[in-house]
Amino acid sequence: MDLSTGSKLPLIKQMWRELRWMLGYAKGYRGVIVLTLALGAVSVLFGLGSSLASKYLLDSVIGRNPGSLAVFAAAMGACMLASVAVRAVSSRVSGVAGVKLKQKVRSDVFRRIMVSRWEPLHEKKSGDLLARVLSDSSSVSGTVLSFVPSAGAAGIQFTGAFVLLLIYDPVMALIALLCAPVSVLFSRLWMRRMRRSDDLLRKTDGEISAYCSEALAGIDTVKSFGIYRLFVRGLEKLHSRYFSCYEGYNRLTVTASAAMSVMGILVYAACFAWGVYRLWTDPEIYTYGTFTLFLGLASSLRGSFSSLVSAVPSLISATAGAGRIMEIFDLDAEPDPHEMTESTYGVRAEGVCFSYDGRRRVLDGFSLTADPGEAIAVTGSSGSGKTTLMRLMLGLADFEGRIVLVTPDGTEIPVSAATRRAFAYVPQGNTVFAGTVAENLRMVKEDATDEEIVSALKKACAYGFVSEMPGGINAVIGEKGAGISEGQAQRIAIARALLCDAPVILLDEATSALDSATERKIMDSIAAEGGRTCILSSHRGQVIESCTRTYRVGEPL
Repeated sequence: MDLSTGSKLPLIKQMWRELRWMLGYAKGYRGVIVLTLALGAVSVLFGLGSSLASKYLLDSVIGRNPGSLAVFAAAMGACMLASVAVRAVSSRVSGVAGVKLKQKVRSDVFRRIMVSRWEPLHEKKSGDLLARVLSDSSSVSGTVLSFVPSAGAAGIQFTGAFVLLLIYDPVMALIALLCAPVSVLFSRLWMRRMRRSDDLLRKTDGEISAYCSEALAGIDTVKSFGIYRLFVRGLEKLHSRYFSCYEGYNRLTVTASAAMSVMGILVYAACFAWGVYRLWTDPEIYTYGTFTLFLGLASSLRGSFSSLVSAVPSLISATAGAGRIMEIFDLDAEPDPHEMTESTYGVRAEGVCFSYDGRRRVLDGFSLTADPGEAIAVTGSSGSGKTTLMRLMLGLADFEGRIVLVTPDGTEIPVSAATRRAFAYVPQGNTVFAGTVAENLRMVKEDATDEEIVSALKKACAYGFVSEMPGGINAVIGEKGAGISEGQAQRIAIARALLCDAPVILLDEATSALDSATERKIMDSIAAEGGRTCILSSHRGQVIESCTRTYRVGEPL
């Protein structure tokens, strides 16, 4: 499945689908949502009570009735303080639950990326995937816990104010309700444009994240060539694109908000004029306290409806984020790796063809045979398909032809994601992670003893320098292998593969940063283990000469 944004569904149906998916997370937080909704309703009721108390307080002042002043003043103050306390409790409850939900959504998205098939993720920028894990997840989790309680509280406030107005003054209630159809019309007019702008903002933000990550990962190269200004200008161009997107989005929201505010002013002015007219024509029934109460209720009615309408932009943003996350969840998941029962496997490839996205074939009819105990070399020019071949052996992508594992009794097992435990893979480049040397090795064998780690390091000719590091195998390696050389990083990666003790080891230019003597020792260590099948790609003649057979990508030698 493609991860490009967008959908052929009508916008309302698309948003409804995304909203339902979001609310699926609400099932585990029903108690929190019900509690915050109840607290919001109580806060609204205290607010309405405060408005009623203020009416009778004003009437008592105007009517020179000091006996009831203290009672209504106390009631008004108590309602206001109670409303503040209830909102504080609600904020506390929703805040704690919100952090937990955000962590859960992020973990779910991250895990889904990790288990999804490699092909559809391969060409996505890391910054875009990171944005889905972080910002999109935060937007979704925040809306899940806030939207229902906020909408519920606004609905209760709207209903309560409207009912009170309808009982005491139906005309003013209808005047205050005039903003409703106009608000709905405005929402429908700018909803699609806002969704489109939000999608573009998220995409551009992902590009900025990817650009910065790439520049920081290669900061040594940037500094050595003195080209930091080039990268700064590149970031400024991306920022300019983001600003242009945001300017359009902001213009849209400001215009809509201003239009809603003008509509609110007109409605409030109409309510005020009607109240003045009633106060002028019927002062005995329509008191000053009643006048201020009704104006307050009309304002509350308009405000609650505006709150519901103004929630649309945040809902659009959240559903856009949910849509991007759903694209990840819609990807096919890889099967879990199976336990491989044999201690030795051969590998056979026949007529393997592969191309990325239908472009020129990287592999075209490639065949290979590697028996247990053999070391097989694969050579070819850069970009000829050596790394791709190893990815196919690991079941990372679909291809034409056959690649199978061969058991000692001749049984053939097609390679897939489920057979990865038969392989130990050392890719090109620096593949160590931030943490200790021991932690890097235990990634492939969590229960490995210190003795097993030391043994693997020795086989990879790495224990010599590791033992001299502060802490030995517990020495800390920085991000991207900071603190060790590329050759040292390669040897630690090889030690990790050897500790894995898989029947087949794949070395993709894994010794390119090593001297010939060290390279020879490592190959001898692999050969001494007996029965392990080794398939390596290399440009170096000495390591190729030590192999049983050599294949060139495209043709055997």
